[in-house]
Amino acid sequence: MIRAKTINEVLNFEKSELSKKSLNIGIDSMVLNFLKWIRNQEVFERYTDTYLGWLEIGKKDIYDKDIKNGFIKFVETWPRYRQLMRDLDLDINDGEPGATPKLERTMFTDEQAPFGDKYYT
Repeated sequence: MIRAKTINEVLNFEKSELSKKSLNIGIDSMVLNFLKWIRNQEVFERYTDTYLGWLEIGKKDIYDKDIKNGFIKFVETWPRYRQLMRDLDLDINDGEPGATPKLERTMFTDEQAPFGDKYYT
């Protein structure tokens, strides 16, 4: 009986993983973890000497595998995460309106204060 329970647990786990993939739950989680990682960088710590209000980063700059995969998924599915970025007070900027992220280089900015002007006045 224990063996059958183990098989059922394995099957249920596989079904769960398939449903997560079909609903993109895993991708959303990876992207959320990546964006939280960006938001927690010291250049975004408001009211500190380290605050810059922006961070330029590319795929080669990220060494953590999970964070890198989140960045890749973020770039591949970009428009889908605009509201999530607003919720985290993040934006992307490449000097042009309607910026899109790129794997080679993407500039993330503090949405409320690009380049820190609000917090140093």
